[in-house]
Formats: sequence, structure tokens, C-alpha cells
Amino acid sequence: MQLISQTAVEGRPGPNFAARNAQIDATALTDLHVYARGQPYALYRELREHAPVAWVDEPISGAGFWAVTRYADVMKVNGDPQAFSSQRGGILMGTPKPEQGHPLLTRASLDAMINMDAPWHLELRREHMAFFTPKYLGKLKDRIAQEITNLLDAMAPHASEDIDMVEHFSSRLPLYTLCELLGVPEPDRPKFLEWMHYLERAQDLAMQQRVGTLQLSLTC
Repeated sequence: MQLISQTAVEGRPGPNFAARNAQIDATALTDLHVYARGQPYALYRELREHAPVAWVDEPISGAGFWAVTRYADVMKVNGDPQAFSSQRGGILMGTPKPEQGHPLLTRASLDAMINMDAPWHLELRREHMAFFTPKYLGKLKDRIAQEITNLLDAMAPHASEDIDMVEHFSSRLPLYTLCELLGVPEPDRPKFLEWMHYLERAQDLAMQQRVGTLQLSLTC
């Protein structure tokens, strides 16, 4: 078995053949601020109806990717790793040039289960299947339901006040679920929330810096 960092290749910057579908600007799919306002359902519908396989440029953060939006096409892509490989360079991150970035960090980010093709992906999935049995998920569902009750009870005394639902509920419930899956001790769980905030801020800051650099290069 070769590691993904040994097999990933840089793709060409754009389609190799003439377009067969309508040309639709789908760059909004790469804009974090779009999703802050909600899912772009109208764009999804337009892509499914007129350009079910569309090339999306990433002028700021990457080399671009193919957006496949119809269910049957998605199933076809997922079921044929020989033709549609994640391991030779997926869309989760840009494949850096050899002279860019720290080689160990690049390998660590690329050599992850989610980037693997069959059969190795399935072999690793089998190692985790014990955590996704009906019995285990039933118990997890009960614990999550109790946590929902706890969070709502904690907000109840403030029912007559304005309250931040993200801070008191929606940022805490997914984190609770993740920590339950990972077996993180309860005293350590607040650290996860703090770390998530740092990661989100770092991603937003990095995007702003890329946008600023691109705008500067365009004006020069």
C-alpha cells in the first residue's frame, strides 16, 4: 500500500475538454460568507437542472474542483474509485508543491482515511464499525436526548431575556456528541469548544488574508 502523499498529483487548472453543460458561475460554493447566510439552495437547483457536472474555480484557496449535484451521478462517482480517485488528489485541500509547506505536516494532512480509495478505506472503516451498531447508537441517542434536556433546562431561567442560541445550544450539542464518540472526559470538554473557536477564527483570518493578497495583485 502506498501512502496518499506518495500518490497524490496536482491536477490541471481547469477542465481538459470543451464543456457539455451550460456555463454557470458556481464560485459561491467556495465562499464561507455565503453559507453564513444559509445554504444556497437556488444555486444547487440551478446546477442540478442545467449543469449537473460543473467546474468550479477556486482563485483564492485552490486549483478548482468538479461539483457533481445529481444523486445518480454522485453514486456513480462514489462507486468507481478507479475513475474518480480521492487518493490522487481530492478536493479537501490543495496538493502543495514539493517546495511548499512542511513535508511532515503535508503528509499528515493527506494521509487520512477520508482521502483513501477502496479497498484501504473500507478496511479502516471496519475498525470503527463497532461504534456504529444499532445498540451503540441507541445508547448514544439516549445520552444526546438527555443533553438536549439539560441545555434547555439551563436556558429556561432566561426565557424572558434575549439569549444567544449559538453560545448556549447549537455550539454545545454537536461538541457534546463528538466528545461522546471520542470518549473525551467531561472535565476536558470545555477545551474542545475553545479550540474550535480558535480554528474557526484562524480559517476566517487566513481567508481574509488570501482575499487581500488577491485584491492587491489585481490592482498592481
